[in-house]
Amino acid sequence: MINAEFGGEDYLVELLDDYKQKMHDVFFPHSLRATFSIKNAKKLISDFKKVGDVITTLDLMLYYVECGTEFTNEYGDIDEQFYDSLCSVFAKFVYQLNSQPDDMAYQKFKTRINSLVHNSSDIGWGYGDYIFSTAFEIEWIEEE
Repeated sequence: MINAEFGGEDYLVELLDDYKQKMHDVFFPHSLRATFSIKNAKKLISDFKKVGDVITTLDLMLYYVECGTEFTNEYGDIDEQFYDSLCSVFAKFVYQLNSQPDDMAYQKFKTRINSLVHNSSDIGWGYGDYIFSTAFEIEWIEEE
């Protein structure tokens, strides 16, 4: 936490990259003996919130949903609890994005959000529909 406070933006970017790698490794482990745990992936977000700023935390939250979507597209449908977790984090992402004073954060994530909507469109359990409809709750989408 001290490093994040005094290390500045460069340190946060480096830390975010490290957490993204850890997140990716949870969804796509290097070892066949490693076990997937959605709980471990969500813990990375809660740990990062303690040191990251709003924008970098939003970045990691979106990355979590992107990894889950990629995982499903790679390996096939998972269970309802898995999708509920992804939807919950995406809803929090959208809520926090809408809490920003302007569209700067939205502009930063716009391309990734659009890709997420596209990449989730064929996923079952209502997941793709949820991502689509929740993305349209983003206040700045209407301005385009």
